[in-house]
Amino acid sequence: ELVHAFQYDISGLGRSGRAIGRGAEQLAATPLWFIEGMAEYLSLGPVDPATAMWLRDAALNNNLPTIEQLARDPRFFPYRFGHALWAYIGGRYGDAVIGQILRLVGQGFPYPEAMRRLLNVSLDQLSREWHDAIRQAYLPLLAQAPEARLNAHPLITRTRGGGRLNLGPALSPDGRWVAFLSERGLFDVDLWLADGRTGANPRRLLAGPAQDPHFSSLRFIASAGSFAPDGGRLALVAERAGRDRVVVLSIPAGRVLRERIVPEALELSNPSWAPDGRTVVVSANHGGLSDLVELDLETGQARYLTNDAYADLMPAVSPDGRTVAFVTDRGAADLGVFRWGSYRIGLLDRGTGRIDLLPDVGGNAINPQWSPDGRSLLFISDRAGIPDLYRYDLESRQLHRLTRVFTGVAGITELSPALAVARSTGEVVFSAFERGGYNLYRLEPAVARAGDPVPLTTATPTLNPALLPPVPRPEAPAFRRVALYLADPLTGLPRDTAFAVLPYRPRISLDYITTPQVGVAAGGVVGRVGLYGGVAGVFSDMLGRHVVLGAVQAQGQLDEIGFALLYLNRAHRWNYGGYVQRVPTVYGLNGYTSVGEPVLVLYRFFDTSVQGVVQYPFSEAMRFEAATGYRRISSDLQIYSYLRDRIIAEESGPAYDLSETLAALVYDNALLGFTAPLAGQRFRFEIDPYFGDLRFVNALADVRRYVFRRPFSFAVRGLHFGRYGRDAENDSVFYDVYLGSPALVRGYGFSSVRQDCALEARARGGNLDGPACRLFAGLFGSRLLVASAELRLPYLRAFETGTLNFPPLEPYLFADAGLAWRSDARPEFRFGMPETPDRRGLVASAGLGVRANLFGYIVLQLDYARPFQRTSGWQWQFSIQPGF
Repeated sequence: ELVHAFQYDISGLGRSGRAIGRGAEQLAATPLWFIEGMAEYLSLGPVDPATAMWLRDAALNNNLPTIEQLARDPRFFPYRFGHALWAYIGGRYGDAVIGQILRLVGQGFPYPEAMRRLLNVSLDQLSREWHDAIRQAYLPLLAQAPEARLNAHPLITRTRGGGRLNLGPALSPDGRWVAFLSERGLFDVDLWLADGRTGANPRRLLAGPAQDPHFSSLRFIASAGSFAPDGGRLALVAERAGRDRVVVLSIPAGRVLRERIVPEALELSNPSWAPDGRTVVVSANHGGLSDLVELDLETGQARYLTNDAYADLMPAVSPDGRTVAFVTDRGAADLGVFRWGSYRIGLLDRGTGRIDLLPDVGGNAINPQWSPDGRSLLFISDRAGIPDLYRYDLESRQLHRLTRVFTGVAGITELSPALAVARSTGEVVFSAFERGGYNLYRLEPAVARAGDPVPLTTATPTLNPALLPPVPRPEAPAFRRVALYLADPLTGLPRDTAFAVLPYRPRISLDYITTPQVGVAAGGVVGRVGLYGGVAGVFSDMLGRHVVLGAVQAQGQLDEIGFALLYLNRAHRWNYGGYVQRVPTVYGLNGYTSVGEPVLVLYRFFDTSVQGVVQYPFSEAMRFEAATGYRRISSDLQIYSYLRDRIIAEESGPAYDLSETLAALVYDNALLGFTAPLAGQRFRFEIDPYFGDLRFVNALADVRRYVFRRPFSFAVRGLHFGRYGRDAENDSVFYDVYLGSPALVRGYGFSSVRQDCALEARARGGNLDGPACRLFAGLFGSRLLVASAELRLPYLRAFETGTLNFPPLEPYLFADAGLAWRSDARPEFRFGMPETPDRRGLVASAGLGVRANLFGYIVLQLDYARPFQRTSGWQWQFSIQPGF
């Protein structure tokens, strides 16, 4: 991440006064592949097995993106392909040109123009040459490393019971079951159980957070499950209430039997059972350092097996329980000068704590798994440029290569688990990267016991599959500048390494500011001369612990200037702060004086408040909020003369001084689509008591649930809002809530229902007791209850037809029902408005609609609703709002 600070400096925007202007706008407008891909290249250089794996897969499937596609098509991962593109540019034109392109963008040139100026080639031509270099570099490898299906038996794939991601395999001791993590539901990664030999009959063991809010993450990127020796339990890592825990499930039922945390460790990964059936060894991250921890699942007692600054990852307990194989950077890393070596396999004696290292095989060695007899270790290594399976015989010290996969044996990252071995039978399951996803393959025990003998040390192959094109890379230093810098951690370090340690002192500086707008209008929003405009800005310190938001808005006269200032301290788990705001609201109506002079009648309301706020996040999805403060609500009336161009009369309205409090519990793990949430859950339970000149309580309960079943998303909502207490229905202060809003019950638009009432009253000689007027009156209340359901068909991205580009669209079917009431009109849970004003009934509607996302800024909604309590038939209703 520090590379981004380097990029900011190279662009020239780090200098005083340069962070605001055209250069900043152009840098902010660059696509992810430009900035993040460059950061990957500057961090990793031109040799990277993971990025090369993505390129081989795309070349094999004729799915290489153009530079234009990288900027707009979400199918192409901008980090990997951006890394590869910058590596090609550096290897073709020299690494120095990368900084030159960045400087031009910082000077205000759009990135396509900056690249064309310095590379002297169009982006289309550059894309074609880049694609040719990729194919020439990688496709010849197919002769030595075929696809995964020619190395092993497909077990779980996109077409065989899985999804696009099939990750973190775990095999039961007898090989009967395979547990794996997959997003078969498209938007959430769940834990699944299937037949370990055929992949048949997959069933969900544990739903992900979008379907089951009990756990907020199943840690599918960094962790995998582990079967107990009896095969009847599975241990995995899941996050709940802001920290990871080892969760034990029953097999095959999937019932949660136990949850255990490791004190002082918020992050855990890759539990491995000991033979006693009650202990697991897990990798624990505490204070940014990873160590191995022995956790007794019966008592919850934890014992640290390591306690140092080295990496201690992916533990695997031996069949006899005496030794833990794990991944470490011991032996090659020099922490004093930040020199990092390859990951190796270490062996830890559980009794003595002694650690021995397996021989350095070259490249990274990860994900060790024991053979059933404990004499061999299987692991994944990219020693030959492609991550493949290897077996190391601990007695003969012989290394065997088990697979030769064109893309690679891998999980999502270089340290993701991708290998499992049945502890009794020796069957093997691994994940391979294919067609932009991950599939599970199975190896027979006999294959795992064999393999091709290979030397422990190997020279880098002439055609290194991990080298990013161009291949070969020119030897001149101009084309290897980034690689040379990365290989030399000492150059640039200060001579004096004894630094003064000072406490961090936050300094607030500007993060973002809106474009200021100011002007004098002769008409304005209420038809008078005045000053209009506004500006808003966000400020924070370097670590984001202190945040300040400010805004000013002018809308006519000087005393109608509104402002808001908020401060939030996020240095601790308890966030706290406060805000002060003044919100004027002005309404204008044209009229005439008693002598016929045209005037503008202005109703002005001023809402001024000062509040202190606190927030406590229980997890990434759930938080507690509380606030308390002072609030003053005042109003006045002004009469403005058009002819005399001044205020000719003014009258003060009532003013109310209030103390207000708020307490709320909020949960939100919803996955957003272009126009509405697609999966997950939201709720907000809030209570707001007010005291002082007015005494009332606002209560809110809002629960929403989203279930995605390809290709539909089903959404339901239950909502209650109520204003209770002595002054809750003070009509001189509060307006009743209207139930027929398009955000509540559709088909009962205010204007159309009011018109129905007006026509009916006219026909009845001014009588307002008819059904249309009873309905209109019954849609207002200080309390309401709403239930809604939608069946959505979301388009996941914009589509094109010829020369026309359509925005993301979401057609849907809906049904709404609701009830509004007051303390003097009791609710009745039956449809239709009762004939007496002291009772209120339910109203409902159903219909269809469509939402469109325009430019990523606003969502347009068009509904065609059939309101069942109206006689006027189907109704069109337009609104600007995202789906609930």
